[in-house]
Amino acid sequence: MVNGVCSITLPQRPASAASAGRGNLRAAAPARTFLAGDENRLAGIAVAALLDDETTPYNPLTFYGPSGSGKTHLAEGLALEFERRHPHMRVVYVTAADFAREYSDSFEEQTGRAFRKRYRAARLLALDDLGQLLGKATAQQALVHSLDAVLSHGGKVIVTARHAPGAMTGLLPALRSRLAAGLTVPLALPGSAARQAILQEYAAKRDLPLSDDAAAVLAEELHVSAEELHGAIVSLAAVAHNEIDVAAARRFLDARGAAPQVDLPRIAKTVAQQFGLKLADLKSSSRSRCIVLARGTAMHLARQLTHRSLQQIGAYFGGRDHTTVMHGCRKIELLLTSDSTVQQAVQWAQRKLLAR
Repeated sequence: MVNGVCSITLPQRPASAASAGRGNLRAAAPARTFLAGDENRLAGIAVAALLDDETTPYNPLTFYGPSGSGKTHLAEGLALEFERRHPHMRVVYVTAADFAREYSDSFEEQTGRAFRKRYRAARLLALDDLGQLLGKATAQQALVHSLDAVLSHGGKVIVTARHAPGAMTGLLPALRSRLAAGLTVPLALPGSAARQAILQEYAAKRDLPLSDDAAAVLAEELHVSAEELHGAIVSLAAVAHNEIDVAAARRFLDARGAAPQVDLPRIAKTVAQQFGLKLADLKSSSRSRCIVLARGTAMHLARQLTHRSLQQIGAYFGGRDHTTVMHGCRKIELLLTSDSTVQQAVQWAQRKLLAR
């Protein structure tokens, strides 16, 4: 712990594995840090208990909070870390939308037995974005049975949601009661101390000299998510020629405040033009490498340059769900550290979009 900020290091799937399929956890994964200030202290306690105590009372463990607070990162990272520590145990990480889809498909394909075995035999079951099950009573009932089975043989359950399950209308009473029996942990966007630590970590990863005073100035003004802080570092790196000091930080903040309004259509049009594509291509279901890269770039820029939620960005780019947007953005973030073509593309688009 440094300056009241707790560092939780968890693995993440590399971009190649993330794009290969949501259920595939087994992949060599780089580490990613979740930095928790006082605003997320309970999350640090819950994570340590789940990983280190075989008889943790925090079961099920539910994380809830706004977009960008780190729910998915924690759920997926905990699943990967649990699997790393217990390689012979069954670990399942799935979005609620995929769970409902698999449940429906099991009827059409007569694979109900395989579906039940996959989820009920898990030693750790992580379900991301519970809200995707609202209005799907039969899928919720299937989840209740899965939770009962997992908990009955000593397994662990992690759930994420935008809101506390007790406040979600449309949940079956049985499902609400199962989750209420465990620990419900609110997650908040990072506070000032955590934002400063996040900025310094991202800057270090890009070999960008960022003074402590400059990081403090940026952290005080940028009341945003970790992903948006990463975008700030990317923008600073694009114009930095030496150390980012307080003066450079204030110039960045002044320029950011005076920047023209950037919206989703403008971002999409700019990126489509850059990649030689049509706007419709970015919204299509095509998995062409060029289109996937362009779509990911546009979604990444939307996260950095607008205040739109993951859900709103996904809806604009062809009705995609928030987890698809998150993994698309993560893939671009990883490529920004290693692919000069992607770096140049993002920097060009940023300059064009922010030009006055």
